[in-house]
Amino acid sequence: DKLGVQGRKVQQDGELEVWAGRLSRGRVALVLWNRGPDEASITASWSNIGLNQSAVVDAHDLWTVSTLSNHTSLLVKTTKHSLICIQNCSSSPFFCV
Repeated sequence: DKLGVQGRKVQQDGELEVWAGRLSRGRVALVLWNRGPDEASITASWSNIGLNQSAVVDAHDLWTVSTLSNHTSLLVKTTKHSLICIQNCSSSPFFCV
């Protein structure tokens, strides 16, 4: 992204991590990382990544072509040792999972 801001870890629960970074045009990039040996659910809280806690976010999974509506957080089930990349697009967020 042309803004050139590096992401940082904003949440950690054992081997589950959430990283976030600002992008140009008011967007935010997220990475949900399951570093563990088992499947797990990772929750990314909007307040931890700088979004309004009451924000309603539509998540668009570019790999499975599915859309999720979320309030206050994003909950994603992950396989072992998996990484999920997410991007919101200003007022109408889209996610690539």
